[in-house]
Amino acid sequence: MSLDDTAAERAVLSGICKYADDIYLEIADVIDTECFTIDSNKLIFECVKNLCEENVPAIDLASILSQAKELGYEDYFTKKDELTHLQAVLSFPIHKDNVKKFAAKITKLKIARLLKDQLRDAQKSINSIN
Repeated sequence: MSLDDTAAERAVLSGICKYADDIYLEIADVIDTECFTIDSNKLIFECVKNLCEENVPAIDLASILSQAKELGYEDYFTKKDELTHLQAVLSFPIHKDNVKKFAAKITKLKIARLLKDQLRDAQKSINSIN
């Protein structure tokens, strides 16, 4: 069973970009960088999170690229694939009411990944007993 949902990740990012403060404030307490499994999505989330916390009225490609530069990731989006991914996130269709549902889903998946890691570590610990 896969413990990720890249479409849900993209939907959350797109929703935050489209609805900015309206939706970010509703999900900020349950979502963090570790909810995302793709490095590009983690970076995009860090950028849009900072933009929302700075009360930027609208999030667009230019504001994300500028924020990435401020965070020290200016070279990241010079790669064609990463820029294409960012543009796809910005154009991903998502209804405002669905963003919270997808945020909850990727948060649950993050918790499941954490539990899986803890169980694996516990099993290794138990196996080392002699």
